[in-house]
Amino acid sequence: FQSFSVHFLVSSGYHETTPLTTQGPTVEVTSNPPLEEAFNVTFIITNLPFTPELENSGSQLYNSAANVIADRLDNIFNNSNISPAFSHCKVESLSRVNDDQTSVYALCTFKNTTGIGNVDKVTVYKTFSEKTNQISLLGTYTLDTNSLYVNGYHETTPLTTQGPTVEVTPNPPLEEAFNVTFIITNLPFTPELENSGSQLHNSAAKVIANRLDNIFNNSNISPAFSHCKVESL
Repeated sequence: FQSFSVHFLVSSGYHETTPLTTQGPTVEVTSNPPLEEAFNVTFIITNLPFTPELENSGSQLYNSAANVIADRLDNIFNNSNISPAFSHCKVESLSRVNDDQTSVYALCTFKNTTGIGNVDKVTVYKTFSEKTNQISLLGTYTLDTNSLYVNGYHETTPLTTQGPTVEVTPNPPLEEAFNVTFIITNLPFTPELENSGSQLHNSAAKVIANRLDNIFNNSNISPAFSHCKVESL
């Protein structure tokens, strides 16, 4: 008769095995996967006029806007110092606020890894703030600077003391607009796409312009880039 003793300590995926004093049966221990936590992220977009279609998660306009916003949120966290823990963001709903502005409710998911420590709501808030120029700009969207909440956490924008105004008019940088034309093979054309006043045209134009912005914002000529605008389909 042989006796053996096995002791295990498992905490947050870290594992050490006490050496066996006497050879016994093999015991397999599976380490715990990194824990995921989804953070409620809400903010207001001031230059996306709200329409009833934006509240309908089955509409083309809703899905187009939700995809663009989620893409912008992914860019923020993928290009931050907490990117190793970041998984993805998903827009859960869009709603009306302040008469005609659009409130965004999104879930952003992170994995708590030992590499960078635990990501909490304050970290997510401060990263969002830093990457949006103090909660003012999300890609082409302008934001209400006092509208960001992460799991209920909110920082009030401090009021600055008004001093004497000194106006300095610098020479504006010279801008040059380039005509860029190309063909999309998997966007079936309809007469509505040719009508610049239609909802379908505006939705498609915004998505295409957003994709073009991404190309140049993530290139070696990004310091000189301003924006892209779809003139016609």
